[in-house]
Amino acid sequence: MDKQEKITELLADPNLVRRLSECADTDAVKALAAENGLELMDAEAAAALDAIGESELQRSELDAVSGGIVNPHIPEPVSQPCG
Repeated sequence: MDKQEKITELLADPNLVRRLSECADTDAVKALAAENGLELMDAEAAAALDAIGESELQRSELDAVSGGIVNPHIPEPVSQPCG
């Protein structure tokens, strides 16, 4: 099995993905990968951190979609009288 196939297999495990999302730095990502039989280079671990960070909503984005704030870039609906 090549490295890409191993990564694909590991990312199919929701528990492992959750643990990856909790990693604070590249050393933690590399340690988690090593626990699962995969050796990552620093650049690969950094790319994994970036990918996980991009997939999660930022607090401001979460507020916007949950109704916590008004997004100034989206116009408010204008009520039209019926009839």
